[in-house]
Amino acid sequence: MPRRSNSPTRSGRRGKLQPRGCRASSTAPCKRSCEKRRRCSPDQLAQVATTGAQRLEQRQAQVGAGIERQRAEAMEAFEARLVQAEQELRRRLDTLSADTEAERAVLEARLRELAKRIEEAMART
Repeated sequence: MPRRSNSPTRSGRRGKLQPRGCRASSTAPCKRSCEKRRRCSPDQLAQVATTGAQRLEQRQAQVGAGIERQRAEAMEAFEARLVQAEQELRRRLDTLSADTEAERAVLEARLRELAKRIEEAMART
């Protein structure tokens, strides 16, 4: 009887490499993997499931931590922009207030000058 090797062979229409002993049909799973799955004990399957669940929980925790870190960074950046905008607004308001005060002082001096002229004009008449 000829000895079968485990090296891949080309089979099927598309010429995909398949392990020896597998059917080329896309609906039929590989015989060897089926046999291997049947040989797994329930304890082994439970262990695989537990390990998979632990990996999934770990990954979820990592993703959650990453999202939380990104949220914290975004909030810090937002708060920094808010503080910067508040400082800029205060600076503009201070400038506006100083300009307004200067304008008021000029108008007040002009008003005094006009009042003095009016009094002088009334005194002449």
